[in-house]
Amino acid sequence: MDQPTTASSVGFLTFNVWNSPKCVDQRAAALVGLIGSLDPDVVALQEVTPKFLGALKKSPKITAEYHMTPVLRPRGYFVVLMSKFTLLTSSRVRFANSTMEREFVRVDFLFLFIFLFLFFLFHSSSSPLCACAGAKGSN
Repeated sequence: MDQPTTASSVGFLTFNVWNSPKCVDQRAAALVGLIGSLDPDVVALQEVTPKFLGALKKSPKITAEYHMTPVLRPRGYFVVLMSKFTLLTSSRVRFANSTMEREFVRVDFLFLFIFLFLFFLFHSSSSPLCACAGAKGSN
């Protein structure tokens, strides 16, 4: 995997892939096509399931061009961050009040061989602690 070599721009793509078992291979292929056409440097994905992750990892483009954050608990659904920048470290912290085991991911990347680039990704839960006033939510 080659590091991007210029600082003229850094492209980001964030996408909720929908944690459904329906048409997983087709949705993963469509996302790989979108990634191919947009060519982002960093891709943040929410609601990734183990099956969807497996479909993404079958893509030569994804495996050749992107570093991917490790998934510590490959069940349910989770967030994944992919980057063309070298992954130095990553950590996941589970939200204590989330019944769906939602978490945030902190990732440190090597940026242009010099800078440390920090990125945080999370898929929020609605709960009494973070829901809008008067809104009913489930975690």
